Amino acid sequence: HRQVPEMEAQRELAKQRCAARAVGTDPDVVAPIPSADILPGRNRDTSVERNLKLFEEMKLGLHDEGTLTLRLKMDFDSPNPNMYDLVAYRIRYTPHPHAGNGWCIYPNYDFTHGICDSLEHIDYSICTLEFETRREPYFWILW
Repeated sequence: HRQVPEMEAQRELAKQRCAARAVGTDPDVVAPIPSADILPGRNRDTSVERNLKLFEEMKLGLHDEGTLTLRLKMDFDSPNPNMYDLVAYRIRYTPHPHAGNGWCIYPNYDFTHGICDSLEHIDYSICTLEFETRREPYFWILW
């Protein structure tokens, strides 16, 4: 499992690389990736079988809150940081309004937004400018 200082270093490096792309600078020059363990992350190429096993363990409550997430393998070379392997599910030991204590994994809003729209037959979505960068993962998940 990744420790807090490692996560903070990963987040800072991702921000620097995104800022470089935004101004047309080569991110490999401005913020080179020192190791594949840092970005995109050492677990990105974990097998489907291992991920399914870990997800089942998450559902069963075998891991502490905040220790594991299920991420989508998206586009780490995108200039849009919202395309960097979005978190789909996280562990939260908070009673669910309908399921009570029987459920401990919760989906991320950005993961479920497009899915819910699709299930409700919503074929367009208007968003304010602060959500504009989230349009790309919204459509990526649907298509």
